[in-house]
Amino acid sequence: WTEADAFRKRVSGFRDLADIEPDRAHFIEGAMRTQGASQQQASDVFESIKAYQGYGFAESHAWALALHAYASAFLRVRYPAAFMAGILNEAPGMWSAATKRQEARAWGVPFLPLDIQRSGAAYRVERDAANVSAIRPPLDAVKGVSRELARQIISERLTHGPYRSVHDLLRRISAPTRIWEVLIRAGALDTLSERREALYLVRAAAAQESNPQQPHLLEPHLEPPPLRALEPDASFAWEQATRGFSSLELHTMDFFRYRMRELAAITLWQVRHAPLKSHQRVAGLVISKQKPPTAGGFAFYVIEDGPVRAQLIISPQIWERQRVLLRDAKILIADVVVEMGGAQPSLKVERLMAFSA
Repeated sequence: WTEADAFRKRVSGFRDLADIEPDRAHFIEGAMRTQGASQQQASDVFESIKAYQGYGFAESHAWALALHAYASAFLRVRYPAAFMAGILNEAPGMWSAATKRQEARAWGVPFLPLDIQRSGAAYRVERDAANVSAIRPPLDAVKGVSRELARQIISERLTHGPYRSVHDLLRRISAPTRIWEVLIRAGALDTLSERREALYLVRAAAAQESNPQQPHLLEPHLEPPPLRALEPDASFAWEQATRGFSSLELHTMDFFRYRMRELAAITLWQVRHAPLKSHQRVAGLVISKQKPPTAGGFAFYVIEDGPVRAQLIISPQIWERQRVLLRDAKILIADVVVEMGGAQPSLKVERLMAFSA
């Protein structure tokens, strides 16, 4: 038993199949002597053990993993909106909420707006206007909004009915001005007022509170001055800044398509169908950076272009030459060789450029 356990530990630590060969003769002899196996049977078992080299786990572990994989796949296919809502609530793994939101786009799962009248304290599934299952973000998805405040807003809404106006909301819920401002920028008050008008009303209320001798500004009949409606790119930017993702069917790269075309960069969706070993120019938002100590100096960056992602393989030479660019760039433009296509392409970098956005 001590020899068997020592052999098991060596197998788990082998980095190369050739490393296990010195144990072959001893293993076969022991199997024949102690178990009555034939030489062929012992040799076949040894070959199976070789496949275990470097990594493996017990049958019970494999069974549990397979069960979870099957259940996850079933939910992903049959109930994609509920499955993604669960992922967003539990926040497993390394991917940001913005990347998960883009993955939902790839699955055909829409996002509903953040709404002070409808949002809860967790991501949940509702039917949209087209009767499609969609995800409604929670109030505490907004940076700085606590779960307690979200529950207070929900409880008040359920007890005394929907909020009728910005003035009514401020009267019923006590919160710092900065919290109302971040909720407005995140789009939570859009059903009560346009965002610039809402900011005006909240700041007017704050000014009144700081100087009670002034006449009351926030009377129900008060109309804010004419204010320009928020443009889609500003709405997207405000939502990204305040909650890390936008409910709009947009991606950061969508605002730079014309610039990418000027630079002859194709989309990552086009790269999926590009021939292997072909030379292409691509661009994307950097969403992941890894430089494993076991990778021989290679770095692996994941870029995103809407609901499509690709892995950039960066050689040690390029890493050393463009270390500062790789450290600072939010959007990368890369001349690449397509190493692997399909749903998640792998691209070997030949040249890198930063893009100022």
